[in-house]
Amino acid sequence: HGTGEHRGRCTVEQRPLPLAALGCADQRCIGALCPRGCDRIRRGHRILAGEARARGGDELQRQTALARRRLERLADGEVRLVYSDKRAGGAQVSVRARAVIGADGAKSRVASQCIPGGEEVPCVIAYHEIVASPPSTGEGGFDPARCDVWFQGRISPDFYGWVFPHGERTSIGMGTAQGDVSLTECTQRLREAAGLLDAETVRREGAPIPLKPLKCWDDGRNVVLAGDAAGVVAPASGEGIYYAMLGGRL
Repeated sequence: HGTGEHRGRCTVEQRPLPLAALGCADQRCIGALCPRGCDRIRRGHRILAGEARARGGDELQRQTALARRRLERLADGEVRLVYSDKRAGGAQVSVRARAVIGADGAKSRVASQCIPGGEEVPCVIAYHEIVASPPSTGEGGFDPARCDVWFQGRISPDFYGWVFPHGERTSIGMGTAQGDVSLTECTQRLREAAGLLDAETVRREGAPIPLKPLKCWDDGRNVVLAGDAAGVVAPASGEGIYYAMLGGRL
């Protein structure tokens, strides 16, 4: 959409962030496949399609992932974060802070412990497979300069599927709020339809995406939420990079 394109361009252009560091590819158009599966709507606008994490950020996140987190309020008004450090074999670590920013994604533990209603955000489960981008297969097939969005029940009964090239890698996946839908089977159908069934699979990932923001993003003292933890996404698409970056700036 024009509004989304404007937001995306502003997000990148207003910050001194090189596209290579964001893992972005310069895309020329969007393809939207309707329920009948035969029509493709193309937008010729120049857009940016970027991965949610910086190049190398996936590995950093895995290395520094925290487990069994809990927040404790201290008598002097500060907050103590107690967590298990996976890098140290699960050793318990304690950190004191004057303020805490909960940027721990959907189903935020910070939100559930500190913000009223923080555990009640409805979510869809998104799943994608990162594959090695093949060469362009021509008209109607895979195009490394085009993002495809699939609105078809066989791909997702209540959300959508996507094929988002990021240069040497492509994200292909779908989301749903229905617990009896096989994410991997639907993604395999999408890979076959998109001509990516034989593409090398680099990794597989899944995560919840919030569907609406929390009514309150802070506890009135020294805990505040940001990004997906606050449920701040575009409700029609689940896009949250713009809101996360804007929230961080604010």
